Amino acid sequence: MNRLHPVSMLYFAVSSLKESLSYTWVIPLLFVLFKSKSSQSPWFIAAAVLLLLLVILSVGWLRWKSFVYQVNPGSIYVKSGIWVKKERWITPERVQSVDSTVRVYDRLFHTITLTLEAAGGEKSGMVLSCISQEEEERIRGVLLQKPSPGADAAGQVPSEEARITAVDLSEQIGIPLRDLMLHSTLSPKFGITFVLLFSGLMKIWDGSRRDAEALFAKLPLWLGPYWILYSLLLLAAVSWIISLSITLVGDYRFTLRREEDELCIERGLLEKKKTTIRQKRIQSILIVQRPLQRLLGLVSIQAVVIRGGEKEESRKTSVLMPILKAKEVPVFLRMYTEYRLTDSYRHLDKKSWRHYVVLPFFVGLLVCVPIVLWVPRPYGGLGLLIPILAFILGWMEFKHVGWWIEEDQMSIRYGTLSRRMVIMHRNRIQWSRTTQTVLQRRRGLASFKAAMASGKDAMKVSLRHVPANEASKAMVWTQSKKPT
Repeated sequence: MNRLHPVSMLYFAVSSLKESLSYTWVIPLLFVLFKSKSSQSPWFIAAAVLLLLLVILSVGWLRWKSFVYQVNPGSIYVKSGIWVKKERWITPERVQSVDSTVRVYDRLFHTITLTLEAAGGEKSGMVLSCISQEEEERIRGVLLQKPSPGADAAGQVPSEEARITAVDLSEQIGIPLRDLMLHSTLSPKFGITFVLLFSGLMKIWDGSRRDAEALFAKLPLWLGPYWILYSLLLLAAVSWIISLSITLVGDYRFTLRREEDELCIERGLLEKKKTTIRQKRIQSILIVQRPLQRLLGLVSIQAVVIRGGEKEESRKTSVLMPILKAKEVPVFLRMYTEYRLTDSYRHLDKKSWRHYVVLPFFVGLLVCVPIVLWVPRPYGGLGLLIPILAFILGWMEFKHVGWWIEEDQMSIRYGTLSRRMVIMHRNRIQWSRTTQTVLQRRRGLASFKAAMASGKDAMKVSLRHVPANEASKAMVWTQSKKPT
């Protein structure tokens, strides 16, 4: 039996603290107790905090002491638990992904944290915190059924020619620093950071109006007559620096590598993360193109992957490429996935435009009427923009919606300002259905919806207000699945 590195006691202590947060109802009782006792003795709070730290560290030590594992030729055996002993076996057939993370404390002790995700629900995964790099490679070799470095499946060292061929079969792509900077500028993080900083400044203005008025009185003297423009530019620069810092921490040295039927993603600055995705676990491909990305001809590619671990249960997608030129997408998909990009799409008929344009326009009218009547002028007049904006967005979506079925693959594109394209494989679809309302029946329209498994909740994609015969064709296509 093997034990984890002793520093993993910190991991177990932090995990125990996170799990104890579910008992939030105890916090008000402790607050009342501390408030009453602290007035009598100032040392009470310090003693209580020290006792709490001792309890957390003790639980971390007990969980580390009871956690043992064993690497067998065809499985990983793990035994854990303080009061209730749990025994788990993970075999290569149940493994969905093997992810490794090098945290800050891992660098100090030259260790790696390994996260194993297996099929079977929320509690089926496990985390091996603070193991050596050699142990991490050995576990990967067992679970991913790979031979040890320098040897083939039979344990023999390959020849030089075979070794060169194996290297040539591995494809790799990375993101330069300048592209990461561009990605940070175009991502929503920049806009969100700008809005938060601007809102914070307005809050400070309301809280300390005298000091703020004195500052704003000096700004024209410092920055000149265009001080408002310069202030906004300075705020945008600070927002960009914060957004860039967040992007670099998460995606620094982003590298995607293909090794046979697996995709390995490595990224991170403070924490170096390595994620392994099996191609057969990819349920669909999601291509996202935000407004600024569309102007520059860029896209972001994500993969909908089955996730069964505790930490990844709520996440539906894994980013395969944060930023990529749109013209390079066909080659990228052909090289790193089993999916392909099509150039042909079927578009909506003219009888569908009312559902996309007219109905949102009338809803916008209903919303704008009370705004125009009750909001003081001239701000109330801005309510007239709501139906106009709803009309424009509905028309953009009507013109963009498209779909195409080709052999065992279906492509659906949708969206208005931010456009998305989903590429699904027929054998990856979990369920599908068609619906038809009274208005749709009159015009010979219907809606089609399909879902792919992706953790606790399935990821759904739909085609709204398409011709009824096209919705029926899509249903027939999903039901004629071939065995994988």
